[in-house]
Amino acid sequence: MQRCEQALVAKIRDYYLPLLLQHDDDLLAVGYKREALAETRFLVLSEVGDLRDASILEAGCGVGNLLAFLKRHGYAGDYTGIDLMPEMIERARLRHPEARFEVGDFNAVGAEIGADYVLASGVYQHAGHEDFLRSVETMFSACRIAAAFNMFSLWCPPGEPQRLSLRRSAGNRRLL
Repeated sequence: MQRCEQALVAKIRDYYLPLLLQHDDDLLAVGYKREALAETRFLVLSEVGDLRDASILEAGCGVGNLLAFLKRHGYAGDYTGIDLMPEMIERARLRHPEARFEVGDFNAVGAEIGADYVLASGVYQHAGHEDFLRSVETMFSACRIAAAFNMFSLWCPPGEPQRLSLRRSAGNRRLL
């Protein structure tokens, strides 16, 4: 890994390892503050296409929360999750022994693995601009049908409620 990638991995570990040790495989272990927010993000991602029997590659899969959501909604396809943290992958494998989970850098292996859909939920808040762009390029290189991601933000305009809102516009959805 290059120096900047090592710094990013260290930043991610410093943030997530204490959460993981405190919350095990709960949604709090991967930074979600409320289950409803996670469910909303997962719902929006799942609307990228008909995922029921598709292959999915998830970048930054954490402990497998997105896969648990998809399975509750009828998902029966071939799933692969990639995460930088071995501790996350260990818990994901225990939760979902039927799925494939790999420790690794998504940017290094994502395009080789490939899938119908490539998804990422809340993984870019620690990435710099260049890392973000490279990851999105990898997502689109790795997908056969579509790629979708959502993002956390540590910034909220003064006086604005700190919440996720969904607005419909001419049949499309977009996060605000």
